[in-house]
Amino acid sequence: MRILTTILCILLAHNMARGQTGSGEWRYWFDEDDSNVYSTLDLGDGAFDIDVSMLPEGFHLLHLQALRNDTLSAPVTRVFTKAAVTEAADTYKGLAVIDGGAALIEAEGTMNNGQLSWEMDVTSLQPGLHTCHVQGVSPQGVPMESAEAHFVRTVTNSEEGTMACNYSIDNAEVAVQEGTFSGGKHHFDIDVSALADGIHELNYWLVADNGTSTTRGNAFFIKTTHIDPAAVRCYYTLDNVTTTPQEGTISDGVLHFNLDVTGLSDGLHEVSYWVVADNGSVSTPESAYFIKVPEGGTGIIEYEYWFNDEFDNRRTITLDERVDPLSVITDIEVEPQDLRSCSFDVVMVDGQPFVVAKNDLHFRFTDIGGRMTDVDATYVDGRVTQEVTDILPIEPQHTVTAPRPAENTIQWFSAEALEGDSLLFRASSGCVLQLFSPTGELVYETDADGSTSFGGTEATESGTYYLALHEMEGSARTVKVTYRVPDMAGWGDVNGDGQLNVSDISSIVDIILGQVSFSVDEWNADINNDGILSIQDITMLVDIILGN
Repeated sequence: MRILTTILCILLAHNMARGQTGSGEWRYWFDEDDSNVYSTLDLGDGAFDIDVSMLPEGFHLLHLQALRNDTLSAPVTRVFTKAAVTEAADTYKGLAVIDGGAALIEAEGTMNNGQLSWEMDVTSLQPGLHTCHVQGVSPQGVPMESAEAHFVRTVTNSEEGTMACNYSIDNAEVAVQEGTFSGGKHHFDIDVSALADGIHELNYWLVADNGTSTTRGNAFFIKTTHIDPAAVRCYYTLDNVTTTPQEGTISDGVLHFNLDVTGLSDGLHEVSYWVVADNGSVSTPESAYFIKVPEGGTGIIEYEYWFNDEFDNRRTITLDERVDPLSVITDIEVEPQDLRSCSFDVVMVDGQPFVVAKNDLHFRFTDIGGRMTDVDATYVDGRVTQEVTDILPIEPQHTVTAPRPAENTIQWFSAEALEGDSLLFRASSGCVLQLFSPTGELVYETDADGSTSFGGTEATESGTYYLALHEMEGSARTVKVTYRVPDMAGWGDVNGDGQLNVSDISSIVDIILGQVSFSVDEWNADINNDGILSIQDITMLVDIILGN
């Protein structure tokens, strides 16, 4: 069964303003996955279906374009939430992995009152304790998180009593107790006759005859001959503030204590507790965390959103009533944002590169208890573009010098390459380098730490590649960028005479000794691309000259 969400045509006025009224085709994609573009037809009355079955639950971005008369509108971006959809009548399919792969069993699950139960045929398993991991698929075909459990495969003969209980009292030596089986349950009688009256701690785990065991359990119990269980008190502190005694009640032989948390604020708290009997016996202190839920349940009462780093310009929306987080579904007016050098996309139009704005959208949700949850998403805004100009060409095996790019600007370079060429670039100062293919795809990127060493990729297509340099560090007024094709003839021509000979070797020696008195290309002298001129570069150049 597909999950379909119906998007009301809230954007109708937006489309009418562009002369795009009437029925037609809509194209859309989600989040940043613009490689998967889907289409749907107008159903009339300004509504259309969008398939979200492939998306996980949670917040997503929807990018939408109208196709009218073979013309695409500018994309419109909206935020929506895919909520969980469960139906009691639907059947879940699963595969159970038994005992780490010893057996694989098909399982069927049913959802009742929000609780998923799995059923499987275990008649082929040996009697005893087993571990089970179930990987399920929802009725909509969406993979689910795996579930883990222990279970006992029982039979109708004497083997039912082979389960053993390993236990330790008050952290003493571990003892083993055989159990009995009746009424579909295993029963274990533990001898506590040697214990003093009072409160004791029991740690236990079950072991089957095949060696598998459960996780460890923990409980407190009272050994009594003269102690009145009704006189036992629980002492507890909340958030390490004040110690409070609390009387208990007995039900089915178990003491229950109700702790007063009315004075606490909503949210996460810590409780530390210990039990004291009337003879002065004291249990080991224990601690736990719990969440105090607001009266009436949790809910969102306010949310804020802002673009990029404009936190001071955030917008705050206060809701009229508390709502479930997955019900906060609304349209947000996405105003055009200025281009940023730190985040952008490149598209090609008639062979010319254009920069397209890429923005960050931030949300902050506040619930009734004052807890905040942040959600971030990135989207590309096709309304904000800029043609790439002032491009400096770089020839293979050469270095060019460019002015330092101003703040929030990009210095562009172009380099020709053939399919299969190795493209290596290096800058003289730390910066961000991004290489885009002839079709606008980002094929290489490095930060300031990696930009001063040669790095790059292999050309997947022939044509012009575009190198963007921005976010430059330091105070230098210029920056040098070198383009190297290691497999191209002429590599190592240090003095630039077009030949590889002993003169180039002498030039490297002079550079190392600081005795350069003529024009040389120091970048081309780094034969092994390690960023350091050394005897290794001389040795490699000798091998190149000798044809080795």
